[in-house]
Amino acid sequence: MNAAQPGDVISVFDGTYQGCKVGKSGSAGKPIRIKAEGANVVIDRDGSAGDGICLSNVSHIVIDGFIIQDVSGRCISAHDASPTNPMVNVTIQNVTCRRSGLDGFYLSELSSSVIQDNYISATGLKDSPGGLSAHGIYLANAGSKNTTIRNNTLTRDPVYPNYSDCLHINGDVTVGGDGIISGLLIEANEFVGCYNNGMNMDGVQSSVIRNNLVYGGGRHGVRVYQIDGAQGPKNLQVYNNTFVIPAGTDSWAIKLTEDAGGHTIFNNILLNEGSTGGSLCVSNNTFFSNNNITVNRMSRDGENTVISLSAWKSQTSQDANSVTSSSSALFVDSGSENFELKLDSPAINAGRPSLNSIGAAAQDVIKTIRPQGAEWDIGAYEFVEVLGDTIPPVTPSGFRLK
Repeated sequence: MNAAQPGDVISVFDGTYQGCKVGKSGSAGKPIRIKAEGANVVIDRDGSAGDGICLSNVSHIVIDGFIIQDVSGRCISAHDASPTNPMVNVTIQNVTCRRSGLDGFYLSELSSSVIQDNYISATGLKDSPGGLSAHGIYLANAGSKNTTIRNNTLTRDPVYPNYSDCLHINGDVTVGGDGIISGLLIEANEFVGCYNNGMNMDGVQSSVIRNNLVYGGGRHGVRVYQIDGAQGPKNLQVYNNTFVIPAGTDSWAIKLTEDAGGHTIFNNILLNEGSTGGSLCVSNNTFFSNNNITVNRMSRDGENTVISLSAWKSQTSQDANSVTSSSSALFVDSGSENFELKLDSPAINAGRPSLNSIGAAAQDVIKTIRPQGAEWDIGAYEFVEVLGDTIPPVTPSGFRLK
């Protein structure tokens, strides 16, 4: 790292390594690339900052392909920038992070960057009984604008407990800047079994949440609010997601409070398999919502009252084409955590191409082109029909060549 110049590639080959601190930036069009050149490039000892890889106020950096495990701090951290002069053009991709003492990735004041194709499990092990205040990915503080979080898998570990929130985002006005994080693209992630929320956002506005699969957690699918941030949620675009909240939680697929409104919410599967909580909870009635699949519990006043879908339609004038359904009717096998659409799923061809001038997702969570049928399907997966049926044709017999 000390020898690297803009445009250089630092190649790291199979082996086990101590972590490192990155204190030198690349330049626009000439990033410094730190690349694992094999499938077994392992960082399993703390670097000088206590983390696997620590980015110290650097820009134009690519971290690609490492296995980082058993460090006492974070697998990857980003520090020492400011809300008014953040790090920019940082890419973190193809990293496996497991058994970290604190958060998986802690990224402070990271703007116009990409976090993609990473696999994270068993973070926060310093926090007995495990992970209840640490997060899988933590994007922190104002200045962390226009960042993409894409195609990451945050999942259970068979031995260690789960982190608090899979994805935590906090605008924290006390640190400086405007206290708002905006311009985010959060897409095609799979967030499994978080202790609290799949996505937990404080001070997040004007961002896109699409094609995500969230299930098996302890609380909400998406929870957006204002405590540390300067304002609550505003102008969010939430479409083509599948959120499945398990039974036994007083939770919502989507819950928005301290709500400034202006949201567009469509083509989502919003299930709560318990008897409390529900599908969609807002606290500002200025929004657009349609073509969602829900349970029969909604709230338009921040959960003070819970009403049926029909009452919601009447009181909000939204969701005219939304319907109620269940996991058994929708998915191939939710018990085995297969949330692809079954052949006769009511989600097939039940979506819409746009709402409020916002176009639906052009691909699904696994990059299948949408639509495959007459209309967009609802949820993270687009149903693909094989040879006109899901059952392969019988192989013909009795033929011979002459």
